[in-house]
Amino acid sequence: MRSARLSFLKVPPRRWSFVFPNAGGVPDAPDTHPSTDRVRGMAIKFRLSDGSEADMICISANGFPVATGEDFLALLQAVGASGPDVPKPTPVEKFLSAHPAALAFVTTPRPVAVSYGTQPFFGVNAFKFTNAQGTSKFGRYRIVPESGPAYVSDEEAAKRAPNALADNLWASLEKGPVKFRLLVQVAAADDSITDATKVWPDSRPTVELGENRGHQGVGHEEGRERVAILANQSDERH
Repeated sequence: MRSARLSFLKVPPRRWSFVFPNAGGVPDAPDTHPSTDRVRGMAIKFRLSDGSEADMICISANGFPVATGEDFLALLQAVGASGPDVPKPTPVEKFLSAHPAALAFVTTPRPVAVSYGTQPFFGVNAFKFTNAQGTSKFGRYRIVPESGPAYVSDEEAAKRAPNALADNLWASLEKGPVKFRLLVQVAAADDSITDATKVWPDSRPTVELGENRGHQGVGHEEGRERVAILANQSDERH
């Protein structure tokens, strides 16, 4: 578990950048491709005044299929070894049968967002936050659309263009800034801070750290939704 030093947030508004990858590792996978399991990612790169950088990565699912790096590697290896011609039970089916949390994660229905700008994102790891008085609490990041989440029906998602998440984000940027709120969900004393498969209840409090404003696109590569990038500024709220 790492201690989070949020000095990179204690600055005037500055330029950052977003990138939205899919979870399948296939750059040109369409929004509803099975390899992505409808899970997307959002990464924010903070470019600091001293020339260094800090990154924040969240995913569109609240939770994670496994609790350890070793199990995640085993899951990826099982997926890679489970092609269409592999006899059943396939390696990934064997893995899921032995890991109930992973099975629950991949079988949970997930809606498709209107665009990346209407999709909430959730941190996987818990970080330790310490205030000026030395009091520490653990929390997980959340990146929430300021206008609230918005989704389409499965029927509409099946009819959309393969890269509608990125295309609709680009269309929104042409009309004005796309805004996200940067939050931290604070753990209770009995919440697990080392097991990402354990989702904390929504009743846990959140603290708002700032607002991220996407102003313009800087790297939209046609057919590759994972590199939909925009430059943004943030205002700190403490």
